[in-house]
Amino acid sequence: MATSDTVEASTARSNVVVLVILRIVGAALLVSMGYIHIHLYQAGYYLTAVGPAFIANAVLAVLGAIALLAFPNKMLGIASTLGALLSLGTLAALLISIYGSLFGYKETLAAPLLKSTFTVESVGIVLLAVLAVMATRRFGMWKWLPGRQ
Repeated sequence: MATSDTVEASTARSNVVVLVILRIVGAALLVSMGYIHIHLYQAGYYLTAVGPAFIANAVLAVLGAIALLAFPNKMLGIASTLGALLSLGTLAALLISIYGSLFGYKETLAAPLLKSTFTVESVGIVLLAVLAVMATRRFGMWKWLPGRQ
C-alpha cells in the first residue's frame, strides 16, 4: 500500500515529465512555424507586402523556442504564454489574409503549406496555452521578478 508521500512524489515526478515533454514539443512547433514562414518567404513571398512579416515571424518563433528550452522553470509561464500569443497572432494574420486583406495582400485557400501552417499554429496555440497554465500553477507567473518568491 502506497503512502500519501509516495503518491505525491510520483505525481510531482510525472508532472515534471509532462512539463518537459510540453516544452520540447512546444519549441518544435514554434520552430516548425518559423521554418514554414522562411520556406514560403524563399518560395516567393518575399515579393509580397507580407514578406518582411514572414522573416519577423521566423525570427520570433526561433527566439520563442529558445526561451521555452532555456528559461528557468520560474519563467516558463511567461515564455509559453508569449509563444501561444505568437502562434495565435500568426494564425489570426493568416485568417485575415484569407478572408480579408493583410497589408494589401489577399491569400487563397490554395496557398502552399496552408493546411500545414493552420495545423502547426492551431496545435501550438493549444499546447503552449496548456503549458502556460501548468507552469503557472506549478511555478508561478512572476516569480522571476526581483523581490518575488
